[in-house]
Amino acid sequence: MKVIKKIKRRLKEKEVALYVRLPHTIRDRDDVAKLFTGNFKISLPRQSSRYCYVIFSDIEEKVKNLKAVKNTRINGKRIVVAPANTKIEKKTIIVKKKIVIPEVKVDPKVTKHLFVSNIKCGTSIQEVKAAIPGCLSVKMLKPYSSASRAAIIKMESIQLATEYLMNTKEKPTVAGRKLRFNVDTRDRHRRHKSKPLKIYDGEPETEQKVIE
Repeated sequence: MKVIKKIKRRLKEKEVALYVRLPHTIRDRDDVAKLFTGNFKISLPRQSSRYCYVIFSDIEEKVKNLKAVKNTRINGKRIVVAPANTKIEKKTIIVKKKIVIPEVKVDPKVTKHLFVSNIKCGTSIQEVKAAIPGCLSVKMLKPYSSASRAAIIKMESIQLATEYLMNTKEKPTVAGRKLRFNVDTRDRHRRHKSKPLKIYDGEPETEQKVIE
């Protein structure tokens, strides 16, 4: 009941109130009080601002003061005065934004091969392959504990592999365990360049590359 009474009181005050906006921050009530006459009270916001509400005893006082301060200026700047009950209240409109998943930038270190861990021992290759969309092949590795093992898998594309690494695709669950995806850090795809041999025959040192 107290809440209802409070709302009714505010609505009633709004009918006899003026919205006032000054060209500068209101320092105290005297900045506003000097603009009006009669019986009124000033309602300031909690934080310092340039606006406030002036509440009069009745509508006649409100209208009389509204006409009196029309075109009033402070330091050459016009003040804004308007009936509080005519101020347009903004309605909150919830707009559902279309979710656009950005294209994943492929890391140069990422290949079609991924290192997958947290596989339960006893899980078959077919189970792992079937649980990962886009998986072409699975190579099981030796168990790293009595309950878990890992595998190297090959995906259809680097883009698909990157999506699993960036968590833009949901991690599959096999035998009650959520799989973990990491970059395949093996060096088997890298070719090592031969180091040049140094030759010394009494002359200044020269370098000669090994021809394969």
